[in-house]
Amino acid sequence: METIINKLKLIFSDKSLRNRVLFVLGAFLVFRLLSSIPVPGIDSIRLANFIENNQFMGILSMFSGVDYQHSHS
Repeated sequence: METIINKLKLIFSDKSLRNRVLFVLGAFLVFRLLSSIPVPGIDSIRLANFIENNQFMGILSMFSGVDYQHSHS
């Protein structure tokens, strides 16, 4: 556990590393916030039907762990 604390101290003591880590964390935060905003003009039921009937999208859903059939509201 102490090595993790030492690594975190090292990351935040170096300005270059700190900026890179904060940029990545900020990008993740922005992505998560923007991913919850629905896209206007997209019919979620038709999209779910398309994904359900498309073999490639089914495989993509399986590997990504996202259940597109139940993601519509």
